[in-house]
Amino acid sequence: MDPEAVRKYSALHAKPDGLVLQYGTAGFRTKAERLDHVMFRMGLLAVLRSKQTKSTIGVMVTASHNPEPPCT
Repeated sequence: MDPEAVRKYSALHAKPDGLVLQYGTAGFRTKAERLDHVMFRMGLLAVLRSKQTKSTIGVMVTASHNPEPPCT
């Protein structure tokens, strides 16, 4: 994996200024539009782990904890 390419693409998925995330047994919890930087990094970690262990690694994404938007 090319470290310069990782830096380049990571910069395209920067964490928004002032964003504080909580992580618990349910994972990262916030609105989806705030999770771009998390998804990029978790995907990268999954790739690295898969290469290291030579096994299949998955990432679970769910919106089950997000409140339903109001009907209009």
